[in-house]
Amino acid sequence: MLTVWGRQDPHVPLDGRNLIRARLEEVGANFQWHEVNGQHAFLRDEGPRYDPALAYLCYGLVFELFHRRLGSGGQLPEDVLEQPYARTEGVAAILDDLG
Repeated sequence: MLTVWGRQDPHVPLDGRNLIRARLEEVGANFQWHEVNGQHAFLRDEGPRYDPALAYLCYGLVFELFHRRLGSGGQLPEDVLEQPYARTEGVAAILDDLG
């Protein structure tokens, strides 16, 4: 499981995040935990809370997880590292790759 939390998100404040993390650890869940300096909906590409640079970093986490769990049997092949989302060319390149 991949979790990404915005530290400035009032909908899931620190106490709430701590409860969620404690429960995941309690049940022995296999998860990644990432907290970033972002507001609620910082990944949504509209409005003042959108942070394209931070969204790009998070998309990289998602693509890494997909490739690790669904695509390459545990390792990223070299050709994946050559894709635009593995570099710093922006979200538009990711969307172009997806067609």
